[in-house]
Amino acid sequence: MCTEFELLIRKQARAQGRSLSEVARRAGVSRQWLYDLCRCRANPTVYTIAELAKALRLPPIRLIEAYFACFEEGEHHR
Repeated sequence: MCTEFELLIRKQARAQGRSLSEVARRAGVSRQWLYDLCRCRANPTVYTIAELAKALRLPPIRLIEAYFACFEEGEHHR
């Protein structure tokens, strides 16, 4: 199931010609953790969101909005 958050990350990575592995490396997280985050199965810190936003060249608020949409859609897993 793709969430708004996952779609945003994948779209932005694709637009830059980067794999999710490369985005994870640039953000300083593991590939598996990024996959879990994309599926709203990981809880990011503000620092991690900022680093991920920098790696994706997005404003951090855009990632935060998409992440919290997981809660509204009932897709967040603890």
